Amino acid sequence: MLGKTVLDELGMGGTGLHAATGPVYNPYDKTRIAGGSSSGSVFATANHIGNFALGTDTGDSIRKPASLTGVVGYKPTYGSISRYGVIPYAPSMDHVGFFSNYVEDMFYLAETTFAYDEKDFTSIDNAKEYSTLINKKTKLKKVGYFKVVKEHTPKKLWDKYEMYFEKLKANGYEVIEIDFRKDLLDAIAPIYMVLSFSEAVSTSANLDGMNFGLRVDGEDFADIMKKTRSAGFGDLVKRRFIMGSYQLKHENQVELQLKAKQIRRLISQELQKVYEQVDFIVMPPTITKAKLISEVTGKTIEDQDANDENKFMDNVLVLGNLNGMPSITIPFVTEDKMPIGININANLKNDGDLLMFAKESEEIISELDGREI
Repeated sequence: MLGKTVLDELGMGGTGLHAATGPVYNPYDKTRIAGGSSSGSVFATANHIGNFALGTDTGDSIRKPASLTGVVGYKPTYGSISRYGVIPYAPSMDHVGFFSNYVEDMFYLAETTFAYDEKDFTSIDNAKEYSTLINKKTKLKKVGYFKVVKEHTPKKLWDKYEMYFEKLKANGYEVIEIDFRKDLLDAIAPIYMVLSFSEAVSTSANLDGMNFGLRVDGEDFADIMKKTRSAGFGDLVKRRFIMGSYQLKHENQVELQLKAKQIRRLISQELQKVYEQVDFIVMPPTITKAKLISEVTGKTIEDQDANDENKFMDNVLVLGNLNGMPSITIPFVTEDKMPIGININANLKNDGDLLMFAKESEEIISELDGREI
């Protein structure tokens, strides 16, 4: 039996408050957000309406909601699952992935859905018999975390990470602190906005009121398109399209587009250097419980304070979208009985090892003393 759910408009927005049917609330507290854009999918999974749900992740839209609602959220290596049939947001960062309540489910989902598809120009062949790995342990034993992330994580939360790391060490893992450039982490939000918003303008160009969907009459093509888009799109989408159009103007290509692509490439290169030292990177997908709806209403990534030294922590999961590495969030601790997850990343195409390590981590976390912070 298959079900259909909702998401933030065109996959844009990180709160779950921008669905066509209205807000999606956190299943633990209706005054708080579930996260987005894959809000309906994470809500259905957290409420056990289905065993799993599809989602898309362009800038943490699977992994962050999973943290806020206490489920597993998995973004595979870029291109592992065909995007054919998926309405695109930003093709260079779009990933299809899943929500479930247990890591074990992800082995079966990966085995069933990973396949090369010539209809998707970003598709890769990452197919394996992942289900045969369920009861096996990864042979990769080096786990890393970013020093700067530790320094910007609340102590009461990081103490739980230290407990988790001690358990890993007891299981034969080596835990390594990594110096990663904070200026590159600070650059995540602006380059995400430049690249994803401009790609979104291009991929949604057919939503013009001419060939299908909503159409508002006008005097000519330009007038029809203007009136249709003004009436049909929500404020968040319109704002991103305006910003994306500005960034695509010829005179802004070098100053914005080219520089953003250069920084993205630099971030990917730095991450590859990290994977020469470690096999897995652990980081907090969120550092607090889900925010109140009243706190985030009308606010998105473009509203972040540029002078906030801690703002990169809200965007750190986007690293996985910029370089395409597989990434999974699993349940970790609670704050005032609200869930907060832990995120694990691996090098490109190391999905099998990531899932094995995540399953072992799931077991370790279940044995931690005092998971309330």
